[in-house]
Amino acid sequence: MHPALTNPEPRGTPCLAALMQASSSEIYLIDAASLHFVDLNAAARANLGYRREHLRGMTPLDLAPHLPASALHALLDQVGDEVGAQACLRTHHRRADGSAYPIKLTFLRTSRDGQALILAIGDDESAAQAASAALEHYRTRFDAIVSNTPGLVYQFVLGRDGSVAFPYLSEGCAALLGLSTAELQRDPGLFVHLILPEDRRAYLDSMVASASAMSSWNWEGRIWIDAWKDVKWINLRSSPRPLPEAPGSVQWEGIMSNITASKLEKLEVTRSRERLAEL
Repeated sequence: MHPALTNPEPRGTPCLAALMQASSSEIYLIDAASLHFVDLNAAARANLGYRREHLRGMTPLDLAPHLPASALHALLDQVGDEVGAQACLRTHHRRADGSAYPIKLTFLRTSRDGQALILAIGDDESAAQAASAALEHYRTRFDAIVSNTPGLVYQFVLGRDGSVAFPYLSEGCAALLGLSTAELQRDPGLFVHLILPEDRRAYLDSMVASASAMSSWNWEGRIWIDAWKDVKWINLRSSPRPLPEAPGSVQWEGIMSNITASKLEKLEVTRSRERLAEL
């Protein structure tokens, strides 16, 4: 460590308490009259990369060159002179190497031995912004995949008490089931009532078997689409996982597909073979 970072403070100079020195947040002690830094904790110095003696001659505006002085002064005027009053702003700090990072600063009024001071607590938001960008990138990719996937991409939850829910339904819901996403999420029980009565028991049994063994759920059966007065064959394939936040509950992620055409072809082939056997 550079000697300047370990030299004791001149007698009478305000400095940060030990707890603030050890904080992972960046903490700045500022002279209220001149706005010069009086002290900075280790997290601030490490992230900025400046020597302590260099920082002593700087102000918050030197670290945030794109922050208008008028904006900073307006913020401090908003805080007023009352000890404990505070206000926040978001800006970018420039490091010694020229790189910049986003930071949220909370300014508080304080005093020490009659000297008016400002305490600024900063949170580096680089990680949060990177995580947000990564999440947005993931969502874009996911939406692109889902929009080009035939059928209905869905999440289905079976609660410990037997309740059911569809946390996620893709836009293919209406085209496949004749129900909007909002309708089915509002009343998840509508789905089982779409299934023809003679196929409903197999659906429920296969769901329970998948939940009990934590094995893939693969079911096909017929549903009645009242809007079109028609019967469809559908196939659902999904994988289960327990929900830690709801012990005893199971969530499936999978795809429902319309297999009416292929099913009718198979049935026609079967009937043709039966007729041929009769002949």
